[in-house]
Amino acid sequence: MTAPNSRFPPPLRAYLVSPLLVVLTTWLLLLVQSLVARAEVGIVRPFGIGFLLDVAVIAMVGGRGPGFFTLALSSLSLILVLTPLGTGIPFGHLRDWAELFFMLAIGGFLVRGLEELRTNTQLLVESEEARSRLRAVMDTAPVGVLLSNKAGKPVYANQEAERIWGQPLEAVRQEDWTRHHLLDLDGTP
Repeated sequence: MTAPNSRFPPPLRAYLVSPLLVVLTTWLLLLVQSLVARAEVGIVRPFGIGFLLDVAVIAMVGGRGPGFFTLALSSLSLILVLTPLGTGIPFGHLRDWAELFFMLAIGGFLVRGLEELRTNTQLLVESEEARSRLRAVMDTAPVGVLLSNKAGKPVYANQEAERIWGQPLEAVRQEDWTRHHLLDLDGTP
């Protein structure tokens, strides 16, 4: 029996949740507009920046595709719902287009940045897993394994290498390692 959350892959779930988040945010922004209008402050401009939280959440959960999908839905909501033609302020003023442009630009950078962050995090996890598998193989190898950095300083030795070397790697002082004359396969230091 599978868990209910594993029925849909994360991108599909993000595509399904995206319209709900945009509708909720639109409703909240309409509520704010009506409250400000009742306070007789005047007509409230749409707050396109309010959608960026939705875009960020969906981009983190589902990736680039769902993030841009949410950005597109947010833009449509900004144009069609938050600036209705009946208010006397039709969408088309320079400030409306500027707000839309900035929302799209910031949202695009946000989606791309979060996608890169997701990718780098995934690569880091995979790298750590590969590193731990390699270390497990080297630790159980029946031969001595000694790894060094580019300068030739040993950075890792398995138990067999320490037995052959006659001392643990941690016991080697900062300068002591140079006296062992470690050579590469071609004979270079």
